Amino acid sequence: MNTTLRTLPLIALAAALAAGCTEKPQAPPLKYDALFQSDRAKIRFLAPRDWAIVTRSDVPPGELKKPVLLVSYLQSVGATRPAEFELYLVDLPADATFAMWYSEQRFGPAPWKLKEGAEAVEVSGVRGERFTSTAAGGKDEQLREATAFRRGNRIHFFLVTCAARDEELRDHARKCIESATWTD
Repeated sequence: MNTTLRTLPLIALAAALAAGCTEKPQAPPLKYDALFQSDRAKIRFLAPRDWAIVTRSDVPPGELKKPVLLVSYLQSVGATRPAEFELYLVDLPADATFAMWYSEQRFGPAPWKLKEGAEAVEVSGVRGERFTSTAAGGKDEQLREATAFRRGNRIHFFLVTCAARDEELRDHARKCIESATWTD
């Protein structure tokens, strides 16, 4: 039998398999919603307008010993530098302070320097604290604000990362945090 005739069925089989595999699995598209709401996390807030949602997850069952990223938004258009707006959840014992826990954490590759003191905030009747960290310096200085709210052992904390000089963007992110409401 001719070699070409023997390989013909193999070529036909390969072509058929390739034709059947043209559709690759795809994640559903992430879309902009004006309101972020998570029934399992018991929180909702106005999403940063015109920021792209890049991550969204649900709260896993059980205790959250490590931070869980619930949602992440990215602003790159019109910003001095790309900015991020994220909401994390973590469970801490009642005697553990967020300040101590946060000072020991590392979010991202930059070496962040935590500024002294926290700013007291209150949103929808829930008291919280805002911590500020900086990275780099001069015109490249980056600012990160962690705004944390305790609900029992669960801590909801927003991280806003942006250029230190981009006050308008930071203020917009703060307004989103100020719109937060919790359900019990």
